[in-house]
Amino acid sequence: MKEEWSIVVEDALNRLIPVYRRMNMVMSFGRDSGWRKKGILSAFGASSKVLDAGCGPGDMTETYISQFQSRTKVVYLFDALPSMLSVAREKLGRERTAAVRGVFEHMPFRSESFDGIMMGFSFRDAIDMREALGELSRILRESGKLLIVDIAKPDNRIIRNAISFYWRYLVPFIAIIVAGKYWRYYKVLYATYRRLPTNSELKSMVEEYFSKVEIHTEMLGGLIILIATK
Repeated sequence: MKEEWSIVVEDALNRLIPVYRRMNMVMSFGRDSGWRKKGILSAFGASSKVLDAGCGPGDMTETYISQFQSRTKVVYLFDALPSMLSVAREKLGRERTAAVRGVFEHMPFRSESFDGIMMGFSFRDAIDMREALGELSRILRESGKLLIVDIAKPDNRIIRNAISFYWRYLVPFIAIIVAGKYWRYYKVLYATYRRLPTNSELKSMVEEYFSKVEIHTEMLGGLIILIATK
């Protein structure tokens, strides 16, 4: 995303905090929470050390804790935006979380630090996806798992064009109704969809850094649950 990153991530996402959760629910037709849960239960047990990469307001960690509450000690929150980290920690409780600020391409963790990494609707915000995957692989322990739940670009061109139309034109229209004055920032977020590789291209890219990659799709391929094992 390079030159667009500061506009899309630092500006748009920062301003969307008040309506972030509501819009995610509406845009996914109420299914985003279920996708997070499905991905977490498919990828993890109660791993001893888990990172929520691109945590946003903490929805992924909230789901993780709800599934493994009695066995979860601390979940590490990682995000580029201090405002998102603050919201997440206030919601989840400071005794259950630790917060670190940074970007995916330069993660301030030692190699093999985590048993699991989860990314809920955040991977597409990477400045450079290949560099990000290299870092995610580096900080995972052997046999550790990376979970990506995110919007996706189907291989089928007709479906891909239909989903592209949805993100480019319909989502901003929905945002006018649901998000009010924040609608224009959802128009900007189309840039993150436009630059995505297709699902098969993404799988090949992840396989450059991980030994095993599984992709499950929803919404005709417009949503992926990707589980990669180091």
